[in-house]
Amino acid sequence: MSPSKVSSISWDSFHNTVDGQPRNSKSKHRGVNPATGEELWEVPIGTQQDIDDAVKAAQKAFETWSETPLEKRKETLT
Repeated sequence: MSPSKVSSISWDSFHNTVDGQPRNSKSKHRGVNPATGEELWEVPIGTQQDIDDAVKAAQKAFETWSETPLEKRKETLT
């Protein structure tokens, strides 16, 4: 994958991604280190609409991805 396609990840804040677009949420869950009980960060909780939109996006993407030759898939994922 070319560097222009790779995005950096911030471990300070999170968002859900649906169809390649960030989605924030009013509802959050606090991530916790299970070994220490230390609170780590807030994680957004997706809505039913987020889930429905993600499923639609995945179904749409599958239409073209399923027709993509194996070599092209491998190239895309590496």
